[in-house]
Amino acid sequence: MTAEHAEWGDEPLLAMPPLKIRALREAVAVLSPTYLPEFQQEEDEALDWVAENLQPNAVRLFLRKWAVFVAIERRPALARRLRELERVVARSHDPEEIREAGTEIGRLRAEAHREIAGE
Repeated sequence: MTAEHAEWGDEPLLAMPPLKIRALREAVAVLSPTYLPEFQQEEDEALDWVAENLQPNAVRLFLRKWAVFVAIERRPALARRLRELERVVARSHDPEEIREAGTEIGRLRAEAHREIAGE
């Protein structure tokens, strides 16, 4: 993440990998191995889509989704905060609380996208 997230107080567990299937798979295996089946299923679906439709965008979307996952998960405090916010959205009945949590989730994900883009 960018310098904006010094507030999280933890260093990344690993360097941000390149947007390559193998590199992201290895990072997911280290950071959250329980997500490997989901990663593999989505990888298969993306590659099938490309093969069936000659649409390389499916692979790019797959890579970006998992790069965002890695960018967040490699910082344990940030990953914990995202899970807390997701629980608020899932369980709260207060529209304002849900909106605030959703806004912060969007900000965290946008920051991950900026990191991936090298900004």
